[in-house]
Amino acid sequence: MKRLFTTRIFWILFIAVFAEPLAGAKVAVVLSDDRPATREAWRAVQEVLPNAEALALTGTSGHMGGVAVVVALGSPAIVQPYPSSAKMVAALFMDPDLPMPEGAVQVSSLPDAFLFLGKIHDLVPTLATLAVFTGSGVYQPYIHYLEAAGRVTGTKILVRNVESPSDLVGALRGLQGKAEALWLAPLPLLLDQKNFQFASDYCRNTKLALIAPVPELAGAGALAGMAPSVHDLGRAAGLVAKDLAAGKSGARSVNADGIKVTINATVAAALGLKVGPADGQIVP
Repeated sequence: MKRLFTTRIFWILFIAVFAEPLAGAKVAVVLSDDRPATREAWRAVQEVLPNAEALALTGTSGHMGGVAVVVALGSPAIVQPYPSSAKMVAALFMDPDLPMPEGAVQVSSLPDAFLFLGKIHDLVPTLATLAVFTGSGVYQPYIHYLEAAGRVTGTKILVRNVESPSDLVGALRGLQGKAEALWLAPLPLLLDQKNFQFASDYCRNTKLALIAPVPELAGAGALAGMAPSVHDLGRAAGLVAKDLAAGKSGARSVNADGIKVTINATVAAALGLKVGPADGQIVP
């Protein structure tokens, strides 16, 4: 009995000495700006890590002492210099060419591929082929993930590289009869107001369901916009940071659990699709 009691005391002391510092590792959340979206992501991080400290972009100097994990919200925060000893979680960025610190865990702004395809199938029941417009060599890991999800769901993924406005015109014209829906990767060329308007008008006139990578773009003429919500991205970043603070390691890139869907009711009607509140947020 005495030996058992001594063993228990040993493990209690071991946990107290070695495990507690990991559980209490300092986490700093650096906000690129004070926009509502950034603040919402910060609130989501707090749900997971209530003791995390928020720092403005200009307030990081002199406040990094003892920081074990940095959650950088937004591109400007991601490219700031941080202590080499601190692990980083990067979220709220859409630039695929953004230079990431070595070892940073990225919270992808793209939706989980299986969930994404499922949402498109809900909107477009006849979906057999999803066309994807992207740039050469851009978002390749995600496209491979989409292709894998497509093999499971019976959906063909037709990829076209678009490097210029003329490429966009040619790629759109080449889709007739080859796809039921089109997803635009979040690239400046494809989301340029003029180019996006051309694509949305062309898709509506040819009965092609256009899926935008930003929910708000449903109001600009896409059938729907699909992406993780800012809250989902912040929560995912918080969960990764919590694991890193506890000494755990994981993948270089993670996806948020949820997806926000916004649907343009006018475009849906023009395409002959029936949509309702269960499918997502409806806009006129």
